[in-house]
Amino acid sequence: MTMPARAIDFIAHNSPRRSAVSVPGPAEIDPSSSTPLRATRARGAVITALQQANGHLDAMRLWSQARVVDPRISLASVYRTLNTLLEQGIVRKYLFKGGRAVWEIAGSDPHGHLIDVATGDVLDIIDTGLRQQLERSARALGYRVIDINIELYGRPIEEGVPTNQRKR
Repeated sequence: MTMPARAIDFIAHNSPRRSAVSVPGPAEIDPSSSTPLRATRARGAVITALQQANGHLDAMRLWSQARVVDPRISLASVYRTLNTLLEQGIVRKYLFKGGRAVWEIAGSDPHGHLIDVATGDVLDIIDTGLRQQLERSARALGYRVIDINIELYGRPIEEGVPTNQRKR
């Protein structure tokens, strides 16, 4: 997964090796941006948690992991930070059925999602040409595709086997 330059610059300024209290105050993530984003403890903690995540995180799981970097971070700060990072294009938000939202660092290759209806786990689906087929179909109808969102909902074929141990 490739991360946007803004996220990489931010992480470089706020690496987990630094103490949570030593984050530079008014440092900017991207000085050339028309809307520079200050580096803060909360932003560093949230981006670090997302970077280290194995999969997609909802706000509660993200808050739990961000507290490892900054034990003082509140859930409200996580939500504010996520919304700021979303506006800047640093993170992506996915809303699934039932209103559940999960987050990931932006910049990954286009992919779909398979949501395990039993556990809520979100698995990335690697595109095997479906997007190109859909774009061709839209072109045949006189349209240019601007976005594709593929969500599959399912249950594991191997019931009782944890997601990370299933055959793929």
